[in-house]
Amino acid sequence: MISVVALVGILITLAIPAWSRARHAYERAATISSLRAIGSAMQLYAADNDGYLPGPFWSGNFASYSTLDDRTLGYRLWSYLGIPAPTGALQTAKILTNPANTRLRQSPQSPVYFLTDRITADGLPNIDSPWGKRDSSTTPATDTRPVKLAVLSNYSLSKTWAIQDIDQQLMPSNYSRYGQLPRQPVLGDVRMTLYFDWHVAPVPVN
Repeated sequence: MISVVALVGILITLAIPAWSRARHAYERAATISSLRAIGSAMQLYAADNDGYLPGPFWSGNFASYSTLDDRTLGYRLWSYLGIPAPTGALQTAKILTNPANTRLRQSPQSPVYFLTDRITADGLPNIDSPWGKRDSSTTPATDTRPVKLAVLSNYSLSKTWAIQDIDQQLMPSNYSRYGQLPRQPVLGDVRMTLYFDWHVAPVPVN
């Protein structure tokens, strides 16, 4: 009996690392698929809207969406992502989820991705708020339109990132949803990243 228990313990010990590796591979693949879908949707949106990027967006964005908030990825891109049209009820789009974020976030209200708020390149002017910006101090609120993809033509799009996994190490501690975020990068030593040429690649965590 003791030898059977010991054998079971050994098998469990051997299985745990394999299970952990399989989970990590699944979460990584799911994140890549999600970001590729977002990139394709943004590219199609721009083609249908005179070259403009979609937006404005919240910088920390969510898998959930509804007609009550027009600054979510789901609200702006639903028709290109193949997800249901937004309604007054909150919906969650699986394609916008990141399983690692879901597992490690500190609140179900946590954003999933961070959308860049500034584009920089040596020798070129910074582009602030490429997704547009909302001024809520006016009544009604006024929006600054997103930039056109053509504006980015002088930048190295394959090296200019658009969207990344979000976590506390990426964001300042005064970020309004900081306490909801995963404490560490959700994929370990990398953040999965979508670039403005719409390819996806892992970026090592500094």
